[in-house]
Order: sequence, then C-alpha cells, then structure tokens
Amino acid sequence: KDGKYMSINEGLKYLILNNIKEDSLVVGCCGLGSDKKEIKALLKRAYKEKKKVKIRYYSLSSDEVKWRTVDIYQLGADFIIAYCHLRDEERTFVTSRINQVAMLDEKYKMPNGWTPESRVWPS
Repeated sequence: KDGKYMSINEGLKYLILNNIKEDSLVVGCCGLGSDKKEIKALLKRAYKEKKKVKIRYYSLSSDEVKWRTVDIYQLGADFIIAYCHLRDEERTFVTSRINQVAMLDEKYKMPNGWTPESRVWPS
C-alpha cells in the first residue's frame, strides 16, 4: 500500500463520512494525495460512462473547499464543464483544484441539444 489508494471499504467509509449519501454506490475513487493523472482518468471514465461524480473542489472566489456532485458535459485538458447540483447550474471547474473524486453508480443525461458552442459564457 503506497498511500495513494484506499481499499473499497476504506473508500466507502471515508466518502460516506465526508458527505456522500449512503445510498450512493461508489464505483471508483481517488483520495487526498492522489496523482492528478489518476483524478483526470477517473473524471474521463465518468464522462464516457455518463456517471455522476462527487468532487472535493477548491474555489478561488470563495476561498473554500466544498464537496459537489456534478454531471460532466465536457472534458477539457485542464477543466470540466459540468452541471453542479450544489449551485443548480452549469459551471466550469479547473481540474487542478479537484483534490478528491468519487464516481457514483448513478447515470445522468446530457441536456437536449447541448454542445460546447451552446454554452453561455459569462461576460
């Protein structure tokens, strides 16, 4: 054990204690100390499988770290565009500020007609 990975039982216990609903099935997780490549790989897998993810995200604007459940709409090299259930709107998240991620066994659907070009960028 090199400290980067948790057993499934450890991961489930940790994530449940850290605000993930007990009825959510965690399919994969990367904890604190995880390599950013591991986090990006899990985000990519969740995006391909259209599975919701729970992320622990640092916001520059509020200077806070919060857990957020998101549905990934677009995966970029250093960001994701996702529907944020905490804020009830589409948001852009910088992947370098995601320090934990758990892929849930809960699917989501892309909004009808959504494309990166249809996104309304703040002015």
